[in-house]
Amino acid sequence: MSIVQKSQKSLEYDKILAEVSLHAKTEQSKKMCIELTPFIRFGHYDVMEQIGEADQNKERNNYTYFYN
Repeated sequence: MSIVQKSQKSLEYDKILAEVSLHAKTEQSKKMCIELTPFIRFGHYDVMEQIGEADQNKERNNYTYFYN
């Protein structure tokens, strides 16, 4: 078992994902929540890139929600 797997087990990561999936609105989004994996790359650029993508998705989803 890898260090990541050991960490997930000790942190009860599966229970966290199950709790997060309760807030999902569709079956597809629930499945996506359950299948989440931790972000384990250590480069500053990688983290900032992911944050930027999340912000863009949030803005796009908010626009779609309010204007459709």
